[in-house]
Amino acid sequence: LNGSVSTKQETPVFDMALGIDAFNIGESFKALELFQALSPLAAAIQGKLNSALSLSGALNDDLTPNLSTISGDAVAELLASSLNPESSGALNMLDSNLSFIDLKEVNLENLKTSFTFENGQVAISPLQLKYKDVAIEVSGGHGFDRSLNYQATFNVPAKYLGKEVSSLLAGLEEKDAGEVTVPVLANIEGSVTAPKIRTDLNQAVTNLTQQLAERKKKQLVNKGKDAVKDALGGLLGKDQKKDSTQTDSVKKPDPLKEAAGGLFNKLLKKNKKEKDTTQGNN
Repeated sequence: LNGSVSTKQETPVFDMALGIDAFNIGESFKALELFQALSPLAAAIQGKLNSALSLSGALNDDLTPNLSTISGDAVAELLASSLNPESSGALNMLDSNLSFIDLKEVNLENLKTSFTFENGQVAISPLQLKYKDVAIEVSGGHGFDRSLNYQATFNVPAKYLGKEVSSLLAGLEEKDAGEVTVPVLANIEGSVTAPKIRTDLNQAVTNLTQQLAERKKKQLVNKGKDAVKDALGGLLGKDQKKDSTQTDSVKKPDPLKEAAGGLFNKLLKKNKKEKDTTQGNN
């Protein structure tokens, strides 16, 4: 820790930098009001973190930070951490609303993030998380008044979205079936003590069902076109073979015609020779 505190003004102010190494997240964020304000959802994280934190603001009469005046930024790296959604009302509610994910198994290993805070508001840089083959992006922020305004986008493989979707996937070609994903948006609002979760899961499934049905229809149409094309190709191939045979028979030499032609040419030469001889004698 290094920095300064000034009491020259009527309202004391401070400016500090903190270097944090292997901080115990659960204990620290439960005990320190400042950390609770900086990350109210951190209570659900079990493990340790490294962080570099700089902040400045005004002090109350008892020289504790006036949270509404604080500004600064931080970079944090989680070490061997796991998520316990039951320790956070918002995360527990989110976990209950999404059947395709278990937040306890979200991979937080070596997760790095940064955030800024000013005028009582904290904004985080988008977080990239992973749960099995579900990619997750978290963005947004919160207020020091414990208000929440987060958005989480889950890129969900279609196979996790119910029987109706699975039956449509079964009719698709294997390559197409494996590539089908749908984004599901979850908004985390309200407050830490009274969170509100809104998702577009139902609409996303409806849209996906329509897309899969249309894709399956196109595949059937394309297969029908290919079948017709193959059939026509087979018929045309037979006709071409027949024409080739006919052409060959025309071009094949006829011995009778060749003999007749040769005789005719000899007669022409003989007649011409006799005529030329007669004219020469005259």
